[in-house]
Amino acid sequence: MSLVCLLLRLSTVKALSGATWAGEAVRDSEIAPIDAAAAEEKQPFISVYVDEGRSQPVGRDLFEGAAEMALVLEFGITAQMSVRDEGGREITEQGMPVTDAGLELTLDVLHRQAFAALMDPENEWADLWRSIVSKVVAVDILRGAKADGGPRFAGRQVKVHCKTLRDPAVGAALTGIWPKALALIAGDAELAFLEPVIRGLVAGDPRAWKITQAQRGLSTDEARALNLTPPLQAEATSPDFDSVTLAGPGPSA
Repeated sequence: MSLVCLLLRLSTVKALSGATWAGEAVRDSEIAPIDAAAAEEKQPFISVYVDEGRSQPVGRDLFEGAAEMALVLEFGITAQMSVRDEGGREITEQGMPVTDAGLELTLDVLHRQAFAALMDPENEWADLWRSIVSKVVAVDILRGAKADGGPRFAGRQVKVHCKTLRDPAVGAALTGIWPKALALIAGDAELAFLEPVIRGLVAGDPRAWKITQAQRGLSTDEARALNLTPPLQAEATSPDFDSVTLAGPGPSA
């Protein structure tokens, strides 16, 4: 489910960019803790990453089965992200007073704006997000704050537990959401390099029997026992072998 995980993060970041008070300060997989990241930011920000995931493979096919992921959105703002209004009052650039209540209110707005962006029918990346996520199972919210040893900081972690599509099988044709996803990626200057990478990861060995073996998670001996492979001599001398005939019982009398 690694490609779906990648697509889930990218579609989230792109859907949120420019759609909230955080502006373009939407980060993909920010490694630093949210309080440390906040010390460097000059405006409210959002970090996006996948915290955990789980799938239910069928047999040994690691790409088969439904997937579940926890998509995490971390919102942060600090008192240093402030200016003075005409009366000398310290406020954020969004006009909120720099108090505990004001910072918390900013987080409330960011949270609402982010969810609204993911539901926006006019946003192509959000539409892709909704195509990837088949069901939102639950949403957890954790609060973070820091006042000692640094600027006043307020943060919120929102964890969206969701069921998603599975990764495409090895050698499978890229159908469903994938043509649309690859077109969006190819059309984005920052992400265009990923389009051929994703195609290459799905393509696999071009020989049909190798694709069948990979998709079923079979060992070489098992594939031979099922007559999926060419004869040993042909396998060694015919690397371009690209078809397979499954042996089976003849028609009943």
